[in-house]
Amino acid sequence: MSNDKVSNDMDTSGPSSSSSAQQHNMGLRRWQLENNISDISVDAIYKYDNEEQQMIRSVKPWRKIRTTSRK
Repeated sequence: MSNDKVSNDMDTSGPSSSSSAQQHNMGLRRWQLENNISDISVDAIYKYDNEEQQMIRSVKPWRKIRTTSRK
């Protein structure tokens, strides 16, 4: 193959690149809606809620996890 011939197969400067970006954004938004993803602040992830922790400790969800028996 000659170096003089350049393929435009990877050209992303046309309308197809913005269309591709729009499709990506639409797909991402749809996935977020279907999976109940909510936007929260970064700091909210680290907020300690004492009442929530007490509730989790009282319910003890780790005891309800079934594991396969070992032989």
